[in-house]
Amino acid sequence: MADDETEWRREQEELKLREKDLQEKREKRQKDLQKKAQEEAEREEQEFRDKERERQAQDEDRKRKHQERLDALRAEREAQDRAEQEKYRREEETKREEEESRRQAEQRRLERVKKKERRRREGRTDRISS
Repeated sequence: MADDETEWRREQEELKLREKDLQEKREKRQKDLQKKAQEEAEREEQEFRDKERERQAQDEDRKRKHQERLDALRAEREAQDRAEQEKYRREEETKREEEESRRQAEQRRLERVKKKERRRREGRTDRISS
């Protein structure tokens, strides 16, 4: 019977060792799974951050290009405005020059008329006195 008891104890010891070994393997497997899950979560988080950074870079690029187009349109509009203002200024200057030319022509015509009138009067006076 002592042999049976010794055999039983030895089997119990083996069972305990196997149970302990299985428990260690389960814990190791659990740790490995947790580690893999953590690594996967970190990888997914990094991919998300990378994609978000890329999306933001694309947004900034679109905004920059849009602003460049707006700036180009504004510059073109300003150039057109300046050209129109210059055209208007030249037209006004031409009008002033033409008006001044007409005024001077009228002044010369009036001077000629006065001169003719004066000569005519002087001519009559000369005729009368002679």
